[in-house]
This record gives sequence, structure tokens and C-alpha cells, in this order.
Amino acid sequence: MQENLLLLPLTVYGPAAYAHRLAEAKQRISDLKDEELLALALELGHPVWTNDKDFEGAGVPLHTTADLLMLLCQGG
Repeated sequence: MQENLLLLPLTVYGPAAYAHRLAEAKQRISDLKDEELLALALELGHPVWTNDKDFEGAGVPLHTTADLLMLLCQGG
């Protein structure tokens, strides 16, 4: 399974990539375990794929699993 991930065009970001956005993320989200993901999303300007309600109102676009499945089923 893990070797399959190596075949994907993934970019790994360490904490240095989003460290300067952590303070902003901490103000936007109440769950401490979500701060780093939010900081990275803010830095990259990318949406977050989550079903976690803590991200609602955090200021980044969200996609739920249901949203993504619907898009895949529609072919777009």
C-alpha cells in the first residue's frame, strides 16, 4: 500500500512551509489538531477535503467526501 503512494504525484510539506500561518489558523479554528492543516491550506490557497465541522467558517473552501463522490459520479 505505502509503495503505491510513491507512484502518486504528491508534494510533502513540512512545518516550515506553513509556520508563519499557524497564528492565523489558531484564530480561525477551535480544534488544536486541525491548526496545521488549516495553516497549510491557507498558505497554499487550496481547499480542504474533510467531513470535520470544525473547518466550517475557517475561511477556506471545503469539500466533503459526499461532494467529491458526486463530482466523480458526474464525471466532472
